[in-house]
Amino acid sequence: MSFKSRSVRILILLTLIVAAGCVGLTSFPGTVVVSTQERLGLLDSLPSPPFEQPVTIYWNEHQIPFIDAKTDRDAALAMGLVHAHLRLGQMEMGKRIATGRLSEMAGPFTTDIDAALRALGFGRSAQPIVDRMPPEGRQWLEAYVEGINFYKSHVRVLPREMGLLGMNNEPWTMEDSVQLGRLGAADINWTALLKLLPFRGKKDWPQIWQRFAATQKEKVTSFASLSSPEHVTKLASHPQADLFSSLLEPFARTGSNSMAVSASRSRSGGALLANDPHLGFTLPNLWVLAGVKSPSYHAVGLMPVGIPVIALGRNPEIAWGGTNMRQWSSDLVEVTGLEGMTTETHTIKRRFLWDKTVTNRLSPYGPVISDTSLFSFPEGRDFAIRWMGHQISDDITSMLRVMRAKGWQDIKASLRDYAMPGQNLIFADRDGAIGHILGAWVPARKTDFPKDIWMMPEESDRAWQRILTVEDLPFIINPPDGVIASSNNRPARTPPTRLGWTFPREDRILRIYERLAGQEKWSLAELKRLQRDAYSLSNHRLSRAMVALVKGQKLPTGAGPVVRHLSSWDGHYSVDSKGAYLHQAVVAEFAPKFYETMDRSGEDQLWWATTYLPEQLQKDMSEADPTLVRRLLLRALQKASPLARDGKTWGDIHRVNVEHLLGRVPYLGRSFRLYDLPIPGSVETVFKSVGTMTVEKHPSSFGSQSRHLSDMSDPNANYFVLFGGQDGAFHSTNFSDQVSLWARGDLIQFPLEVEKVKELFRRQTRFSP
Repeated sequence: MSFKSRSVRILILLTLIVAAGCVGLTSFPGTVVVSTQERLGLLDSLPSPPFEQPVTIYWNEHQIPFIDAKTDRDAALAMGLVHAHLRLGQMEMGKRIATGRLSEMAGPFTTDIDAALRALGFGRSAQPIVDRMPPEGRQWLEAYVEGINFYKSHVRVLPREMGLLGMNNEPWTMEDSVQLGRLGAADINWTALLKLLPFRGKKDWPQIWQRFAATQKEKVTSFASLSSPEHVTKLASHPQADLFSSLLEPFARTGSNSMAVSASRSRSGGALLANDPHLGFTLPNLWVLAGVKSPSYHAVGLMPVGIPVIALGRNPEIAWGGTNMRQWSSDLVEVTGLEGMTTETHTIKRRFLWDKTVTNRLSPYGPVISDTSLFSFPEGRDFAIRWMGHQISDDITSMLRVMRAKGWQDIKASLRDYAMPGQNLIFADRDGAIGHILGAWVPARKTDFPKDIWMMPEESDRAWQRILTVEDLPFIINPPDGVIASSNNRPARTPPTRLGWTFPREDRILRIYERLAGQEKWSLAELKRLQRDAYSLSNHRLSRAMVALVKGQKLPTGAGPVVRHLSSWDGHYSVDSKGAYLHQAVVAEFAPKFYETMDRSGEDQLWWATTYLPEQLQKDMSEADPTLVRRLLLRALQKASPLARDGKTWGDIHRVNVEHLLGRVPYLGRSFRLYDLPIPGSVETVFKSVGTMTVEKHPSSFGSQSRHLSDMSDPNANYFVLFGGQDGAFHSTNFSDQVSLWARGDLIQFPLEVEKVKELFRRQTRFSP
């Protein structure tokens, strides 16, 4: 599915939701800007929450909080207050997505999507997870939920989108937070799976699948292949189907960079850590910044909205971050004729229409998703999704333990019950050590790549006989060259088990390691610049190969300037790059024609539907008739020739929209839109910004939407920034105040020491029992 068609479907969905509740929309969100002080006044107006001891919340001008509490329970309760104050509307929408309740907001238009979400069952394991939590995790989560519900019950003004979308002010539950965590852990392979399904019935499917598999061979790893934990330890001395896919994409599609530099290679003498998670460019941001100090916890960092843990951050002893491991956590299993099926019944409440009852079957391998009307399965056959997210793990308690870890042994011990989303956890500690630890539950498969898009029960059973955990997975501490990095690439070779089956292209990890090897000493300022690197090795190579193919050829009229720009292009997707703009123009014209001529238009559609692969295109060109390739390339150069004189550069077409999610609604969304910006980078660059293969002006939907840096030589040398802002209220000063910092590459200091917090975070909210 193209970016354009996906965007159209998102617009349709949002239009339906907003149109269903457009009464009073003319007064929402309003034109009056509310100051930070006014927003914090809502907290001041609350009656005294049920704290055990006095609690102080320090705020800076960006409405970033630091909670100072004398008991752990009070810290968690204050965290619930803070999350509800800043992001309650976003939390309520996420909860309804996770539980298949869109129709309560949009009416009957999303019934089939709700049915599919309920069949998937993000919350199917929530209750048993809560029931089995140890006291430390359960008590923390209970207090957090208590804080949310206290705010919901006593605040003067609820988020306006709750009224607009008809969301009831119902109590928040512990299961709601667990379900949000499972939604965020949606298998990253599902989006590829849904896009591949329509190709499964094509006559050339075996060839398409074989070539797709070939793109996943011999991927670059973050550290050397290691055969056993003992060896590793030695190193330590339907149309709505597209809407459904679009809905999951911000959660199931992910990428990131994380890198650590040891003390021996740091200019400050302390180990360094740099993280930049890659998620959707949405406002409010999917992260919220917060800090906490209590008897058991002292940390600052990025928290997933509605979940009371710091997923990327810093405590006095360690800083941690990571990237999605892209674990192979799901099987699509054919269950046709299988015995042991049961049935679930769901009542879908629909705004402005009567309720609808739907059913779905459960097989011994999971929900039968072919029962839903959204997906393209062969008629008369049944398919179930077997997903690690339906297992009973304890990811919240695991991350709470990471928050108070003192070293790598503590991190490993913390992650024993952590299942998903699989993490390449990169860390740096106060003693100067760095490392890479894998946290996930993964079936112990005996195959390198799936034989087909689905499998039979016996094949799945063989894979799931044993589940690998952090104790079984490779790790590395203090690599010899003093650096470690991950960009969602294959973490290590683990024959015969394959940890994931779709890894991204290698540009980012190759570029990071190339840069890290290029100089002996590093500072935070230099890592900050590396996070914004916009060079694409594979596209630079492709561009040079194209220029070489036409060298000495008679060029079509007007093509000369295009070739000269491509010849001088340095491979950087900077906003002022003419070469990047023209490279995109040539590829967008050439590639579809090339695959069509090669009678591989199905594969062409597959590449654009899943991901554009410049290295694969260059390989296919090298194996084709050079005369044919040259003829098509000359035509593409001629087609691009007017663009060489139009004065435009990459930043003129590659943009990022600063808008509330509802700003994507045609006409009605104008009040939710602020502005757009030129944005550097592409899908292959360290500074990631995913757009579409066009020379028309287009928004980047996904990429480097937050950043973190920590220097372990100084407890106060921690810096963060979000695309957007802290506050989910559209009319707030802090809704988008960090965008300018993010665009310039600047960050906000977030100290650990309370005295430094008091110096920089001048506003205070004080509560007494």
